[in-house]
Amino acid sequence: MMQDGSSFSSGFRFNEDLDRIRAVLDVTAKHDLFELQVTLPSAAVVEGTSLAASILQTPSLDPERFTHRKAQLRTFYEDWSTRVRNTMLNREVERALLGDEHRYVRAAGDAKTLEELDFQVSVSAYTQVLQPDNTLVAAAGACGPGLDQALARTIGLWKQTAHDEPRKAPPSMRVVPRSLLLFNEPAARSSNFRWGLTLPSMESEEWVHALVAREVLSVRLRHRFEFERRLTDDFGLARVDSLAGSWLELWGSSEAGVTGDVLLAFSRELDAMSTLPSQEELESAQRRVVFDLVSAAQSPKWMSSRILDWMMHGVLARAATFERIVMAVTADQVAAVGRNYLSAARGALIVMGPRDAVKPKLAELGWGRVIDGGTVGVSTTSAR
Repeated sequence: MMQDGSSFSSGFRFNEDLDRIRAVLDVTAKHDLFELQVTLPSAAVVEGTSLAASILQTPSLDPERFTHRKAQLRTFYEDWSTRVRNTMLNREVERALLGDEHRYVRAAGDAKTLEELDFQVSVSAYTQVLQPDNTLVAAAGACGPGLDQALARTIGLWKQTAHDEPRKAPPSMRVVPRSLLLFNEPAARSSNFRWGLTLPSMESEEWVHALVAREVLSVRLRHRFEFERRLTDDFGLARVDSLAGSWLELWGSSEAGVTGDVLLAFSRELDAMSTLPSQEELESAQRRVVFDLVSAAQSPKWMSSRILDWMMHGVLARAATFERIVMAVTADQVAAVGRNYLSAARGALIVMGPRDAVKPKLAELGWGRVIDGGTVGVSTTSAR
């Protein structure tokens, strides 16, 4: 498994079943987090849950697909040698400044590391990571009444095999109009959290407004009121990320004991999105959205999740028109996205980590109740 945040999704022998139920499987391995995510139609949530359980319990990795994926990554390194060199240089600078053991210093992913990657080693790593005791299961979306039974019959039984006494099936969460299964391995001394909600559909005029609003929020989270310094120095936050399309997601990993403070700071920044952005904030956000579009049009091999969504919806084919639409977004329209969509009450919050470290602060956020998941706290809300 790559340790540079690379994603691989072609190694499983379940592709035909996934295609049949119109499901999308994505597996991501980061330096302290393993995630398997299945996105599927609501009507197929029971079958999709059973399929996900099969993947967890029986890692039927395909050697041929594994070799194919290595070849894809090798091509990536060859075509993007400058980008890879720059990434490695940045990591060497981080190592020199912070030391080898610092949490922000990660192993460089280069061609040599790729060639040394062995199929059996990867299978062994997979089975060691995905053990019942250290796996969190959460589901969000229009899941239907069959999800609880499906979780109990599949994931729940898998978890019971590690205990003398039966355990409850993992909690289900119905928040936003899509189905989502997450499988995470939280770090022992940290708390991972994810907050997500649905944005306007890509067919809506508001979708472009939401793209610009998302970029405004991204900058505010990193710079307003020294927020970035507080996250990294005071809270020890490992990463903040967000995804586009019709889904917005913020996530991070903080030192145990301060997760509630981090989430409280997040909620305040979300509330502030209902106010008008400054002209500088607006123009900067517009430029970044347009830059992504231009980069995709010029470099088709660079495929972020946002670019793939844009290509699927034909945005790249009308790039010039789309650029004019982005640059025409107003401060009032961005603030309207904040009022109508970017609020804690509309989204789903999942917190993974030592429960006693996050539970006292969650009550201040207005994001629902904490469900006892052993060493894991899960906070859920219902969309209005």
